[in-house]
Amino acid sequence: MSRILLKGVAGIVKDETFTIESGQDVVVGRSRGCEISLKACKAYSLMEPEAREKDEGLLTVSRKHVRVRFIKPDSIEVEDLSSNGTFLDGKKVEKMTITDLQLKPYELRLGRRETFRMEFAS
Repeated sequence: MSRILLKGVAGIVKDETFTIESGQDVVVGRSRGCEISLKACKAYSLMEPEAREKDEGLLTVSRKHVRVRFIKPDSIEVEDLSSNGTFLDGKKVEKMTITDLQLKPYELRLGRRETFRMEFAS
């Protein structure tokens, strides 16, 4: 079965891997109500509460930051839900459909720092 891997490369998400299955629609953000929550990351749990409140990178991630819809292997929709921006390969996006994830990975950055390597896995 096809799936997308979000591999954390920078920030709280570093060294974390999340899977999005074919047909799934997931929201990524700070809220525990998101399918992928930064608050579920190990690095977040190890931080002191005061440090969490002052972490500028974390604070630029909205409670509900980005929606990723895995429609089919050549149709993956990325929709920004935030006020601080969602970036694909360094370019700010509002809504974009990725058609070539099977050929090359993308860098998905939320806000200032939280960065994933988004890649296709079959």
